[in-house]
Amino acid sequence: MNPTSRQKSGLLHCKGEYDYTTNTEARVRVVVSEANGLTSPLNISTKIRFLDVILPAHSSFEHEVTADESVFILAVKGSGFIGDRQDAIEANRAALFTPEGNNIYAKAGSEGLQYVLCISQ
Repeated sequence: MNPTSRQKSGLLHCKGEYDYTTNTEARVRVVVSEANGLTSPLNISTKIRFLDVILPAHSSFEHEVTADESVFILAVKGSGFIGDRQDAIEANRAALFTPEGNNIYAKAGSEGLQYVLCISQ
């Protein structure tokens, strides 16, 4: 590879502040792309969204998706339940699914839940 043809990389930092909260106490940071009217500094050309979601114990979060989008969730900390069937998820586990409805739903267990929600077309 010709070193002069390499693309220069840059490092962008997402701020530690969470961009929006919901009426269910969820804290959500838009990491890549845009959601809820907010745009991340890491806005890329592909149609993908990454949200960092923190749920206190027993709280929930619902995010709108379209029928043509695929979704995966990576649990980072804690445990809880996801989807219409309320499947259990815990830290260091992932779930991949295509939504049947218009929303992706998650509910934290007794220790809370932090997860990364990835949505792509």
